[in-house]
Parts: sequence; structure tokens; C-alpha cells
Amino acid sequence: MLLRNFRLLSGNRLRVLKLGRRVIEVVFLSVSKSDTRVFTPRIILSCLSQKPALPSKRKRRLFPLNPCFAVTISKAEGQTLPLVEIFLLAPVFTNRQLYVAVSRARSFERISTMRQSI
Repeated sequence: MLLRNFRLLSGNRLRVLKLGRRVIEVVFLSVSKSDTRVFTPRIILSCLSQKPALPSKRKRRLFPLNPCFAVTISKAEGQTLPLVEIFLLAPVFTNRQLYVAVSRARSFERISTMRQSI
């Protein structure tokens, strides 16, 4: 999942095609941008030490990507997925949310639901 906006929308699901030292080549998993390949660069994250005795500034170079194995209902909107597992910790807010969650799968047989027991 993309964490920062680089003329792209954060929160998009991506597949890593090639992992380099300075850039990662990714392709979008959404249907509307499925052939779009993007090179995502490393970004510099700097922070100051919180210890007053040792004031220092640290820099880290990292990729603005996070591995994800689940997405929220709103992030899944507009995508068609081969398998959908719906895990409800609480009741859905509206009927539309439930419709969006259930309608992401290609067929009804590819949907499974789980809920937290009370």
C-alpha cells in the first residue's frame, strides 16, 4: 500500500515488480490503472533526538510502501477481487458499506464472512 502521494493517490494497492537500491518498480492492482507502471523512490525521513543530553538529528531513507494483507471497505471500493473475506469487528455503519464489501468478489461463492463473537 502506498503511504505518500507522489502524483498518485495514497492508499492504492500495488504489486512490486522490481526492487532496486533507490527505486521500486510497481504496478497498480486497481482495475482502472492495471497497466500503469510507476517507479517509487526512497524518501528521506529525518527526526530529532528527544534526549536533551544528546541532541542529534537522524536521517533514514525508506520506501513509502507498507505490506498489506487487508484493506478497509472504503479502500476496496471500485475493485474486483478474486476472493473476499469480510471480517466485521462491529456492525457495518450503513447498508451501502455492506453492499460495497460483498460486491467486490467476482462470484458469490468466493465470499466468506467472519464476525467477532460476543
